[in-house]
Amino acid sequence: DILPALRSRDIRWQATDIDPLANNMAVMDLVSLTRAMLNPADRIAWLAVLRAPWCGLNLDDLLYLTISPVATNPAPKGERYPLLLQQLLAYQQISRLSGSGRLILDRVAPLLTKAWRERFRKPLRSWLEGLWLALGGPQTLKGEQSLRQC
Repeated sequence: DILPALRSRDIRWQATDIDPLANNMAVMDLVSLTRAMLNPADRIAWLAVLRAPWCGLNLDDLLYLTISPVATNPAPKGERYPLLLQQLLAYQQISRLSGSGRLILDRVAPLLTKAWRERFRKPLRSWLEGLWLALGGPQTLKGEQSLRQC
């Protein structure tokens, strides 16, 4: 490929359609985060968020999280949460989660819940950027180039 050759020689380039952002994994993860937070019914986006590097749930934990029933709605009275967010809030009830899955959800569930409660209270960009930063998004990127693309 031409791009790795240019980068390896530290040659600056400017072109269109040579390095589409749609093929960048970090950008795809940000799109999934946006879709999940804007559309509570987008189950695929929610699963992608939980699998993204800033969360990193393994496939077994994702399965247990998604198939486990929620005994009581953990959302505050009068609020509606998407099913996966309800399951996230009630993850302590899921006995089959791994230890690492529990640690991940200890960190991630409160952040996603807080962001969900702040929906429509901030400008879209600052709301999603704040969530991405809180989740540790920048730490999952590979170098300055990836950060500039996000």
